[in-house]
Formats: sequence, structure tokens, C-alpha cells
Amino acid sequence: MGFIRRGRSSAAGCVQLTRRAKHAAATVAILVIGLIWRYAAVSVGDCFTDLLPARPDFSRATGLSRVQLLAGPVSGSDSDSNSAEPSDFPIFGQDAAEPVALFKPAGAGAKKIKPSAAPTKPPAERIVRPPLLKAADLRAGDELDGIVVGLRGESHAWVDIGAESDAVLEAGEMQDGFPMTCALPVRKNKEVRCRVLEIDEKGRISVTLRSGSIERPPRLKREDENSNPEAFRRVSDEEWLDAEVVTMQTFGVFVNVKPIFGSKPVLAMLHKSQFAGDFATNPTKAIRGGKVKVRKLKISDGNELRVTMKPF
Repeated sequence: MGFIRRGRSSAAGCVQLTRRAKHAAATVAILVIGLIWRYAAVSVGDCFTDLLPARPDFSRATGLSRVQLLAGPVSGSDSDSNSAEPSDFPIFGQDAAEPVALFKPAGAGAKKIKPSAAPTKPPAERIVRPPLLKAADLRAGDELDGIVVGLRGESHAWVDIGAESDAVLEAGEMQDGFPMTCALPVRKNKEVRCRVLEIDEKGRISVTLRSGSIERPPRLKREDENSNPEAFRRVSDEEWLDAEVVTMQTFGVFVNVKPIFGSKPVLAMLHKSQFAGDFATNPTKAIRGGKVKVRKLKISDGNELRVTMKPF
């Protein structure tokens, strides 16, 4: 038993000595790597230093101290150290044969500007905006300069005319006739010359870009709209009907169609693909209140009356 114990203690001692040897070897390796790294860094730094040109000694070339070089010559001083000529100050990187002055000597009558007396930046001018126009001061037909500030789908745009609120420019008032483009004829930030079309009881301003008269029939109110197509279910597709343009959008116009049997007019959709003749280019037809002839095309699944201007 004693022999076994001595054997175990000897093995443990060997393991401990082996660990200490490994730690010592690692420490020596770290020290060697550090020395090599330091020597390499110093060598590389010396190489770069040799590539740079020598820095001239300004104080030795001019006889002035570094403080005097930075301060410059003092006006009216009789000191020899401050009477150096500009040619005595070489510039780093240039030959001594062609020196360049670091500063210009001040004249005898020159005045020093104190920091408190230095010129200051003038205050910014206050922006004075013109007074806003009031709706009560405007009249139908007044010409105003404006800029388009917003678009609303395919129906209208907002125009800043310098009033308290932006004016409304409907799609049907953006040009003479019908706008056959896929988008509104005007774009955002476009400057326009418009006329006041009307001002409603709430002070909302409507403008137009059309030429000619500004007289329009009253707008169709929502409570007066009739979208029920039941009165046209028995009407023949070959029957021509009287209609009046209510509003215009880029995809077509909405018209009020008068039924044959004298009931209330029904609001119908006239798509631009169903235009015929000179409707799109005629400013007296393609306008709110314009009179046209249409016939029933169909009643859609959404219970909406569709009409056309094309012959049967």
C-alpha cells in the first residue's frame, strides 16, 4: 500500500511540473513576440521618417523665436528681431532660393483691430409676407396667380392663390374641353394663371383655367342625386335621351339623364371610351351644364346606369 501511495504522489508531481513548464514556455514566447513586434514597428517608422523631407528650422533661419514667428512683426518696433524682411521666412517644402513670406509686415500707420471692435455679421432681414386674401374680398372673374400645391386623385387639385384657404380646381376646369390624358392636366408646384369661378356659402373658393364665360349652372347637391336606374330598365337601347353634364373626371363624365316618362333625372356614368363626335374638344359640351344626347348602354351589377354617345 505504501508503494502505491508513493507512486501516485510521484505521478501527481510530474503532472504539476509539466504544467509549470508549459506556463513558463508560454510566458517566454509572449515576451519574444513582443520584442519582435516592437523592433518591427520601430524599423517601419524609421523607414517612413527617412522618406519625409527634412523640416526646416525657422528660428535658426530668421533669428526669431517660435512665439515671435507666430505673432508676426510689431508695427513701430525698432527691435532687430522684428525687422526681418518677408524674404527671410522660407516655406516648408520650397527651396531656400525662392522663399515666400509667411505674413505681410504692417505699415507704420496701420491700426490694430481689437476683438471687440471686429465687424459683426449684420442681422438677418425679417421676412415680410403679404397679407392673405379673404374670400369676402374676391369676386367671380378675378384673375389671380397661383401655384398647384396638391392633387386629389382624378377629381381636382388645390391651388394656393394667396388666400386664407387653398382654392379648388376641378378636373373639368383645368382646360377647354375634356382632358383625355390618363392623369390630371396639371402637376404639383406648377404656376397657373386662374380666374375665380365661384365662392360658396362656406367661403370655399373654386377657380378655373378655362377661357370664355365663367357662368355655370348650380352644382348638384348630394341630397338631390338620384342613382336609382329602375326608370330605365324598360327603356330601349336604341332610344336617344337628353342629358346634362354634372361633373368631369379623367376617366369620364357623370351626366343627369332625363327619363322618357317624366320622373326625376338619374345620375349615369359616361366613360370616355363611349365619347363620340366632337364632344371631347367642344368647350360648350364638355363642361358642367353641357347638353348632350346619350342612350342606355347597360345597368351594371352595382345597379349603376351606364350610357353611351355612340350610335347603335
